[in-house]
Amino acid sequence: MNSIKIASWNVCGLRSLLKKNALDKLIETENPDILCLNETMLQTKNVKEIDKLIPQYHYQYYACSEARKGYSGVAILTKTEPISVTTQNIEKHDREGRTLVAEFPYFFLISTYVPNVGAELKRMDYRIDEWDSDIRTTLNSYQERKPVIWCGDFNVVHEDIDIYDIRGKECYGCCTPQERGSFRKTLAETRMIDTFRFLHPGEKAWSYFSRRNVKAKEKGQGWRIDYVLASRELESKLTDAYTRTDIEGSDHHPIVAVFNNLD
Repeated sequence: MNSIKIASWNVCGLRSLLKKNALDKLIETENPDILCLNETMLQTKNVKEIDKLIPQYHYQYYACSEARKGYSGVAILTKTEPISVTTQNIEKHDREGRTLVAEFPYFFLISTYVPNVGAELKRMDYRIDEWDSDIRTTLNSYQERKPVIWCGDFNVVHEDIDIYDIRGKECYGCCTPQERGSFRKTLAETRMIDTFRFLHPGEKAWSYFSRRNVKAKEKGQGWRIDYVLASRELESKLTDAYTRTDIEGSDHHPIVAVFNNLD
């Protein structure tokens, strides 16, 4: 696995997405070595049925929400068998199906669906004080062993350039000073790089368009809240990072990162 392409996509319900053939388009056009899916909304009992519908990936791993049906959930689909796959091993997060960690020979891959604070910001304390704090510990623990690639829907607008217009949205989930400040703290304490922003420092690119605004995409009113982050040791090995805004099927679009010479 010297060269590797990783794609990550918040599918907003995997069963629904598969009916639209949208995942097939991503796989056919990108052929990612590893495909990370967020907000799968699967139940554990449905996993075997889904597994058969994506035959391109011989190794498929799912973390489903046990807290609520049709909620959250992540998956890692890979062509190469990992050394191991585990959850975050923190029960309060794992019961919502938030994280999977796959170990490969030269890196760890962590796929997450970060909790949304909600329309009324009711989960702000959980998100900032518990989730964000715990994920920093998790990331740094794995980075002590190998470089880490961390991807998923992070539910945060990092900088002003990551949204079409931040004005008037500071009280919206993903845009609050608390969430943005906490994400900056995560980047600082883990020393990880935002792969897209590292390669494209001045480019505006959106991974999410709100369904509440039916003309959002037409008007270019998007947000970038999906990320692939990487340990600084991988900085020189990063060759590409981009968003596939042409692939529809969810309110999010797939993001891709490519690394070379990982051995």
